[in-house]
Amino acid sequence: MTKGVDPAGGSNHATAAAPRPDLPIGALIGRVANGEVFLIGRGLEAMRITANGRLYLGTNDDVLSDNDGQFRAVVSVTRRGNQ
Repeated sequence: MTKGVDPAGGSNHATAAAPRPDLPIGALIGRVANGEVFLIGRGLEAMRITANGRLYLGTNDDVLSDNDGQFRAVVSVTRRGNQ
């Protein structure tokens, strides 16, 4: 059992059934549309996403029913020209 994780996740890697087994359990993750799942973590730096679609946020865990708590995510969109 992992307790008290921040958006970077806990000290253990998730199980094989988690969206990203190679990342820490409980880490804040994202996905755009049906794309690959990526680590957001503490997200203290800007991220450039080139995909179009809905942004999904979640935690890197295979059993969500035993989780509680929350993360606060602030998303701002800056559109650039045809890049």
